[in-house]
Amino acid sequence: MQRDQCPKSAAVPSLRSAAQCGFTIAGSTTETVGFDRTLDLAQVVKLHEETKRWIPGLPDEWESAWIGFRPGVDGEPRVERWRDSNLWLAYGHFRNGICWRL
Repeated sequence: MQRDQCPKSAAVPSLRSAAQCGFTIAGSTTETVGFDRTLDLAQVVKLHEETKRWIPGLPDEWESAWIGFRPGVDGEPRVERWRDSNLWLAYGHFRNGICWRL
């Protein structure tokens, strides 16, 4: 991938393309806050400082931060058919959804 082909947003196709484009994605934290979308600046700063320890030369300023909800359920996550349709619902995997995909 050429640098002029790099995505212009944080939603990148892969971590490999992020590295090729010269930016780093680091995270994350877990908090039980309901639907409050307020970022905890202290946690963002802590993540940035910890990442700088692992990646020498990382800039002192971080560019952006965001919050993403990872819903969970009591007990096992759900995978079920919606009524009698061909639509399947998979939810409640919390942050393990991408891991269980593999």
